Amino acid sequence: SIEISSTELANDQNYNSAAYTGLAAIYMTYQPTTESCNEARSIFRKVKLQTIKSLGSSHGFIGELDMYLGQCDLVLYGLTHNSEYLKSARKYMESGKDIIADFYKDQVNTSLIGAHMWLANAMSYTGEVYPAINNYNKALDYSKQLYGEDNINTVNPIISLGNAYAYLGQTDKALEYYGKAIDIIEASEDKNEMMLMSVMRLKANTYELKEEYESAMSSLMECIGMLESHGEGYLQAILDCQMQLTRVCARIGDSEKVKEHILKMLDEMAQTNSMTPMQIFNMGYLCGNLLLQQVGDLDKAEECLLMAEAEIPNIEDLLDNNEYQIYYSLAKTYEFKEDRTRYKEYLKKAYKTARKCSNIQKEQLDFIKEELQNLFAK
Repeated sequence: SIEISSTELANDQNYNSAAYTGLAAIYMTYQPTTESCNEARSIFRKVKLQTIKSLGSSHGFIGELDMYLGQCDLVLYGLTHNSEYLKSARKYMESGKDIIADFYKDQVNTSLIGAHMWLANAMSYTGEVYPAINNYNKALDYSKQLYGEDNINTVNPIISLGNAYAYLGQTDKALEYYGKAIDIIEASEDKNEMMLMSVMRLKANTYELKEEYESAMSSLMECIGMLESHGEGYLQAILDCQMQLTRVCARIGDSEKVKEHILKMLDEMAQTNSMTPMQIFNMGYLCGNLLLQQVGDLDKAEECLLMAEAEIPNIEDLLDNNEYQIYYSLAKTYEFKEDRTRYKEYLKKAYKTARKCSNIQKEQLDFIKEELQNLFAK
């Protein structure tokens, strides 16, 4: 808990430190949890109440605290998929932006830029893409005023504009923004290779959407090369790129390359203990399904899917749908292997979990139920 006197709050450094303690509660763990986010919300609310007493409700820092509270709710929405958090985040972001804009009037500063960026992010989540683009453009304009044209600090709104146009399916425009971001990063004195790699991943995603698979693979291979040059600390990012590369190979029907990339990933995963349960779960599920559907290697598919299943008890807030997908994939694997006992076992698990899922179609549920009835009748 944080207790701050009005005298302490009058010092910008103290109330900023208090707020950053809240931010740390969200972000200083490798994977934020509902518990850490709710702890952060509690901190922000206490600091907000005390700041209002000391500085008034229209002070710019109140706007920043609203932005922080909105960030908490965005993370909570990502963890829980509860739309109430999304509505709350949108409300906080709008309030924060208005307070900051009114407090600083026509003064351009990082708070104003951040307010438009975070409001745009919240709008993107709620599907308000064109209003989000408007706010990203405002953030970009303010960044140019504050830092100058083509400064490295203008890159984030440029990347976000690329993401927004990619979401709208305007892939050429998205690639244009990503290309601009890459040019700025490469020309910067302090070349940020991790940011560069991130933009190149986005380019690869966009090329994949355009079905320009050779360009997508080229961007991904360049990303992997950059990451490998930085050593073992970037293994998860390397695996993410390799997974996407594997998916692109699957799209063009290159089963040999799919298997080659998957075996390489499994080998690299076996040499580290730094992956979280959720990361292992995702890798196991994705690799298992590609091996099952694209390659037809049932033994390796089983190995990957069982690896994912083993992590289910270790994952907080795992969605029922994710659990269902593992059980159903394992059921299909054992069906193809003609292992009737285990096919029945996992089909039963899949049906039990599917009944808890809100997004499973009735036809799918009825199909599993009928198949189970047939198996138990034999």
